[in-house]
Amino acid sequence: MNRWIAALIAVPFILDAAAASAGQLTLGRAHARAGSEVAVPLQYRQQHGAAVVALMTDVDVDPTVVTNARCRSGTAATAAGKTVACSLKGRRLRVLVFGLNTNVIPDGEVASVTFDVSPHARARLYILRQRSTGADATGREFRLAHGNGAVRVGRR
Repeated sequence: MNRWIAALIAVPFILDAAAASAGQLTLGRAHARAGSEVAVPLQYRQQHGAAVVALMTDVDVDPTVVTNARCRSGTAATAAGKTVACSLKGRRLRVLVFGLNTNVIPDGEVASVTFDVSPHARARLYILRQRSTGADATGREFRLAHGNGAVRVGRR
């Protein structure tokens, strides 16, 4: 009986560890001056595990520093026939990479996010923290490893 309980407790951790290794989504680092715009790349890298056909990440931003987020497809998303969409609401930027197909997303840049930097932004480093998920061709969702990005704002 105790072995069954131990097995039931261990299974979610094993499945979670396997899913977390499916891939990594990394935001880049960029430099900008206050009052300008800045583009931050979003890179995907396949690791062991499920083949990813869709991605989503939520990025925490400071709305007093960056506004007017817009996205464009990267070469990896284009190669897989995917669409990239983004929406900035308050402190959260959501980026979606999806398509009406089950093509696997290859390694590479999946998107580029461009922001307007406030002319009143202080000169310093702003960290862009993210939480990422992926989905396989069956629709199963799982967490992805992620790398946070940053924007260093310089003087005008």
